[in-house]
Amino acid sequence: MKKLFTNTLLITILSFTISCQSPTDKANEVTDLAIKMNEAVKDQPATGSGKLSETFAQDAVLLDTASKKCPPQALKSESVKLTESKNEKDEPINDYLTEQLKPIRENFHKINSISQWSSVDKRKLELTPENGLAEYYYIDGKLQKIIARYPKTKQISEYYLLNGQLSFVVLKSVQFEGNSEELITDKNYFKNSKLIHKIYSQDCGAPFADDYLVEEQKLILGAFKKIKARINK
Repeated sequence: MKKLFTNTLLITILSFTISCQSPTDKANEVTDLAIKMNEAVKDQPATGSGKLSETFAQDAVLLDTASKKCPPQALKSESVKLTESKNEKDEPINDYLTEQLKPIRENFHKINSISQWSSVDKRKLELTPENGLAEYYYIDGKLQKIIARYPKTKQISEYYLLNGQLSFVVLKSVQFEGNSEELITDKNYFKNSKLIHKIYSQDCGAPFADDYLVEEQKLILGAFKKIKARINK
């Protein structure tokens, strides 16, 4: 029994502590196991099984420590508020292309921190299936960013320009899971009109394959071109 119980414990602790993104039901499983272990320790006879009780007690402490280090995730809220980026920084999540992405990230923070604009124009995006609304933000007559909102499909597309060229694109959407919602964020980094990096909120930030980036680049630049063309209409 000791070997079987210990194997179950080690597998559970390992799967739980490798990532702090374990779902709530997994956390409950760990909690239940800890309770069973404590009960097992109390139920051990006073003599003849001291080593077994001692081992169970040590394992219970280890499990309790792991639970505190990696607490259960909070339940997803029933409704997600979808808003544009304001006073936000795009922090690196790994060392990939850190130097190349630095000016893009700095420009993103600079622009989304601006509260006073020279002018803001609005245009309906009636040609799109979502029938959205685009907002064009200017400083001294120069376009700095475009925010496209699609209320019906709960989506927001943010386009940031650097020296007149598309630099950073943030695509936000709400994904439905049963009765709850989850915010999905797709960040795209451009240099000289080329998509050089992409971070999806449900990934760890690892680089995507070049051919995939090429296809994504076509889609994003195509959408940006259509939205930008609405300025003079």
